[in-house]
Amino acid sequence: MLVDEQDFVRLGLEKILNDAQGIKVVAETRSYDEAIKLLRNQSPHVVLLDIHMPALAGLDALRKMLRINNELKVIAVTGNDDDAIPTMVFQAGASGFLTKRASAEEALRAVRVVHAGQRYLSPDIAQRLAFKRFDAPTKSPFEMLSEREMQIAVLIVNGERPLQIANKLCLSPKTVNGYRYRIFEKLNIESDVELTKLAIKNHLITIDTKVDTADE
Repeated sequence: MLVDEQDFVRLGLEKILNDAQGIKVVAETRSYDEAIKLLRNQSPHVVLLDIHMPALAGLDALRKMLRINNELKVIAVTGNDDDAIPTMVFQAGASGFLTKRASAEEALRAVRVVHAGQRYLSPDIAQRLAFKRFDAPTKSPFEMLSEREMQIAVLIVNGERPLQIANKLCLSPKTVNGYRYRIFEKLNIESDVELTKLAIKNHLITIDTKVDTADE
């Protein structure tokens, strides 16, 4: 099963997987809620799940899926390979981690590896994580954040206000502000602007400089 809000990513993966021998996509959706419903009616062995739609909310969807079927293999897919992200998805129960830069061959390999009961992490990311201990000066400061703090940090740098974040995550605005100040304290910053600059510097977000051509 495929879960991704971007149609071209989801449908592209669907074609790649369906064209491969021994693999069949039984369902695809752009919504977490729809994915949960489909999971109750379908019996996929592997789910490719975009975890960044929005703000790492896919981690919550991942846990719900595993509560429904604890034998399910979930491959977390993201456009961001910040060092903190792979650790978080595996702690949440994922069987694999892919970035959207992965080739068709790597995506197929990941599906087959996790279906066989093993974990999958692309070699370049695995190597970087393995040697990270020797490269402490470049360690991402976001690794100090808890999963919920990371969720809220991503929403903040994407322009969400505390009330919007509270509604999206089913929290009170007071609780969101409490997390916000803990984030600032851990990262030694004092404003949303500083948080955004730090997120860009550590590749947690990127700036899209392309002109919007959606109406063409």
